[in-house]
Amino acid sequence: MVEAPTDAVRFCHDGARSSISDLPGNRRVAVHPCYWKALDIRTGEVSPDVLLEIHDDYAVRPSDTAPELRNRQLGQLVADLTDVPHGREGASDFENWTLRTCRILFSGPLKNFELHPTPGGVQQRDVVATNNAESGFWKRVLDDYKTRQLVFELKNFEDLSIDDFRQSLSYSGRQYGRFVLIIHRSDAEGLTQKVRARVKELWDQHETLVMTIPTVVLARCLRKARSPLTKKRSYVDRILSKRLDRFERNYVALQQGQRS
Repeated sequence: MVEAPTDAVRFCHDGARSSISDLPGNRRVAVHPCYWKALDIRTGEVSPDVLLEIHDDYAVRPSDTAPELRNRQLGQLVADLTDVPHGREGASDFENWTLRTCRILFSGPLKNFELHPTPGGVQQRDVVATNNAESGFWKRVLDDYKTRQLVFELKNFEDLSIDDFRQSLSYSGRQYGRFVLIIHRSDAEGLTQKVRARVKELWDQHETLVMTIPTVVLARCLRKARSPLTKKRSYVDRILSKRLDRFERNYVALQQGQRS
């Protein structure tokens, strides 16, 4: 924190003790700006001719190994899913895998992810996240379906029953809005006729949209996130927006001839 002969002030905050008594008597000392408020120092009291050069010895320096490490971790996360057994045997591992994936893909607009937020409660929501989106897909969900607390129902199997949809419906309402996501273990992106009928039934009777996301979609988003040419958030947002369009236009919209 000692003024150099060049009229520049070099700050050092590495915790080392400085022996001020050993400095020349004509050398001035400046206080780092981060302490000005605590010491009630006003900017007008500081000479404008002083050039402040802050040297942070602990600044994070760019490293070529960081992207490589990140890509390996993303690739490993995709591979980990294949080791998770289907059904009840791998239910806990599947929950943890999905929680990690959602935090990677949806963090930012969604915050405070929590697994089983109501232990011992009657309604056991699998994962809940707070929707603070200001734009994009999640803002659409917040505005159109009034969903501030977003529910992810996790199913470690491919075929979804009517009970799975009814259970998801019970998790909606109030701060949970009229939108629920079911993430299930499947390599098929499309919906069977039975699942389409269940989606439409819940919408017609309760005006609540239950949207499914198969794990094949999440895995593809993780692979895309490894590419330096892919902007993770915009790609995920585009995929989810298209899927929601399909649900709204094809699965819950009135069929031709049913309009009055």
